Amino acid sequence: MFAVSSIPRPTLLGLTHVWTYIDGYKQEIIRTPLGGFINHSDNPNCFLYDSPSFGGSKYLCTVKDIKEGEELTVKYGMYDPTGAEEK
Repeated sequence: MFAVSSIPRPTLLGLTHVWTYIDGYKQEIIRTPLGGFINHSDNPNCFLYDSPSFGGSKYLCTVKDIKEGEELTVKYGMYDPTGAEEK
């Protein structure tokens, strides 16, 4: 995924992951289209913000100024949408 215009930091770009709940218990996390197209980098320009006030939903936020045409990236572990280090 690439920026179509320059994006200053910090910018909240949108929802990437939401939890499903049954009877008040977390069941599984669902990735949105935004969450599905962001690539990994060891030197990312974005991070996944975990929002406790929205049930642990995750949002993509920039941590660096991003230039037009630059790829948006996050650091994440395999199968771990929280952005935690690989185990």
